[in-house]
Amino acid sequence: MLQALVTTAAGALFATIGVLVGGVVTRRAQDRSAALMRVSLVAPVEVAEEIQRFGRAISFFLDQVERGERTPLHNPLSPEEFEQVRQESAQAQVRLVNAIRRSLGDDREGLSFGIGG
Repeated sequence: MLQALVTTAAGALFATIGVLVGGVVTRRAQDRSAALMRVSLVAPVEVAEEIQRFGRAISFFLDQVERGERTPLHNPLSPEEFEQVRQESAQAQVRLVNAIRRSLGDDREGLSFGIGG
């Protein structure tokens, strides 16, 4: 019974974090920071640290492709440059997902691929 309760609670936490992190990519920077901060308040330390790294990686990605001097319409990144900054944010996502999975229990190996495309 206790195991079922813990598993259910962990699943709910994982789902909540997943929804918030998924929303990160589509929200404005201020909203993204607020969502990551809220999740970090309840997440285990390792997960909170990865949330912070993920937020920085997404912010860096947006800085490179969408803000300031470089936008898709004005001075866009080359395909190679885009792939490089995309890879950095994708790797941060994998590290975050793996930290969440480890915090939930038995998954010590983690995933070696990104989630969602």
